[in-house]
Amino acid sequence: MLRRSSSVQVGVISVATVATVASFLFRAWKRHTKKERRIVKLCKPLLPYLEGVLAAFKNPYCDKSGRGMILLAVAENKLTWDVLKPRVQQALAKPLGDWTSCYGPMAGGPQLTETVAKFMSSKILKCDVSPSNIVCMTGVAAILNALFAALCDEGDEVLVPAPFYAAFIPDLGNLAGVRCIPCDLSNLEKSFTKGRTSAILLTNPHNPLGTVLSRSQLEEISDFCQRKNIHLVSDEIYALSHFRKNSSNVDDFVSLAQIRRDRKQKSDECWMNEHHHVIWGLSKDFGMSGLRFGCLYSRNSTVLEATRSLANFCCVPGVCQQLVADLLNDTEFCDTFLKINAARLRASCELVEARLHALHIPFVMPTAGMFIWFDLSQLLLSTTFSSDIDIYNALIAEQSIVLTPGSSQHGPPGTAWFRICYAYVQPDILTVALDRLTAFIKMHRG
Repeated sequence: MLRRSSSVQVGVISVATVATVASFLFRAWKRHTKKERRIVKLCKPLLPYLEGVLAAFKNPYCDKSGRGMILLAVAENKLTWDVLKPRVQQALAKPLGDWTSCYGPMAGGPQLTETVAKFMSSKILKCDVSPSNIVCMTGVAAILNALFAALCDEGDEVLVPAPFYAAFIPDLGNLAGVRCIPCDLSNLEKSFTKGRTSAILLTNPHNPLGTVLSRSQLEEISDFCQRKNIHLVSDEIYALSHFRKNSSNVDDFVSLAQIRRDRKQKSDECWMNEHHHVIWGLSKDFGMSGLRFGCLYSRNSTVLEATRSLANFCCVPGVCQQLVADLLNDTEFCDTFLKINAARLRASCELVEARLHALHIPFVMPTAGMFIWFDLSQLLLSTTFSSDIDIYNALIAEQSIVLTPGSSQHGPPGTAWFRICYAYVQPDILTVALDRLTAFIKMHRG
């Protein structure tokens, strides 16, 4: 009997061992396939239309020969670098502080955060801002990645009003593992999923529409987030590129921070302190996308602590911190620069609008930013094109123009909306691009 009992025991041990080994192998396989999925995801182009952009980088338009590709798909403002460049050179010529070559607060030293807090308080947020509520990193993309890694768990969903900036998907998804869900601001409930939806991400002023959200719209969105107890993030990177009033003349740009400030009920303000977050950077309003500077304003101490920890991976270099602080401290220059920038944005915008009006092409009237969102769906009525991608490819092949196809920005299905970035080139080159676009439309409209 003892011998029989021992054999049974050995059998039990063997089964347990096999189960343990199988479980270990399954977990190892799962980790391996997960790594494969992530590496495949990271190898994908950041933008669906990147191939056309890269081709234009290699073969840029030459005004002397009249040949080359005209790139109008990159959200970059090159209209005022001639004004900004001397001031940047002046800042770089100043003696460097010894602190710029040393370790310091990775989310921005006091020389930087104090200046940014003062600037944002005066120019954008219109409320008192403490340097302790500011986190700085190398660009708004870095801020987005860090913020949503802090706010969400992998697999969570973030509602983003469509159409929206295509790179939000990799900015939130590649590392943080968060999914962007296109939504309609007029029906947020339809896209909300309890237990999965963690936040709403706004772009205000909007990319690609060039419009601004009204105070009442912001209040409605905030109220929805409060009912659902989710976070509300406002990407306000185009806040200072507002160049005209909207058609109703009701609101200029209104920051999300102003909604929190103006709430009369203390309970509402306390909730917003924990759930409202604002992002800004120098890439758009100051046309300095190569500098790589972005910042987060939040009053949630836990979020601030978490994002400061992640700033270790994307700290703004000391020399850049000194440059940004010197520039934003110069109130007189900033005021002059922003006025010139607004005037030039409006002039280029009106060039595009006049041509679209003449061609009877529908478009969204912008009031800010550097885009016009226009509709070439009438070209789908011909037998030549079946989608906006067909038109996008034909524009490159026939006219050497690179635009942003609307489907890449979750435009309405079955349509052919496009985004044109009119600030990427000077007005004379923009005019050449519009001539090419005119010829293309007239040829294919029949």
